[in-house]
Amino acid sequence: MTRWLVPPMVVLLMAACGGGGDGAAPIDFDVGEDAGTEAVGVEGAGAGIVLEDRRPDLLAELGGPDAFVVAADEVDGTLVRFESWMYYETATQIDLVDGEILWSVELEPLPDGTLYPLWYDPAEFVLLMSMEEVRSGLGGVELVEVLLDDEAVPSGVFLAGDQLLLGFVDDQLVYVETYPLSPGQAES
Repeated sequence: MTRWLVPPMVVLLMAACGGGGDGAAPIDFDVGEDAGTEAVGVEGAGAGIVLEDRRPDLLAELGGPDAFVVAADEVDGTLVRFESWMYYETATQIDLVDGEILWSVELEPLPDGTLYPLWYDPAEFVLLMSMEEVRSGLGGVELVEVLLDDEAVPSGVFLAGDQLLLGFVDDQLVYVETYPLSPGQAES
């Protein structure tokens, strides 16, 4: 299997969005009575530990996220799906690995009139989909292609448009980000 590397720009974006670290706190709501699965760090994701998918619980409890980030990486030979779901009304970001909740982070509120990309669903983006499969699934969404000149990811391509950023390596989806637009902010 190919080693998936998230482009350095994306890692910086994820870190800036609070993807863990000192601001992380345990999730503070009940996601079900059968919470017998131990909390698992990223190192446990690729170590054969069975993770419980808590995304259906989150959807039932909080609804779909206002915005989200999905990224792929390989941990100990296993493809791992990292996600951050942002809920701006409750000022909460929930970080997950393969559906298991890692922690929550407090978000800064966004200005009134912010447009959220609520029409996207993180479940629609299956890691390693081809660019054609993703384009087909998005219907008529117009996306602009940006080639990466980075030596670390020579076969990397970003598609951007309609509050959506998609990253591909070797024609396989490895990164998805939706982002809100605040008043006075131009879509790029």
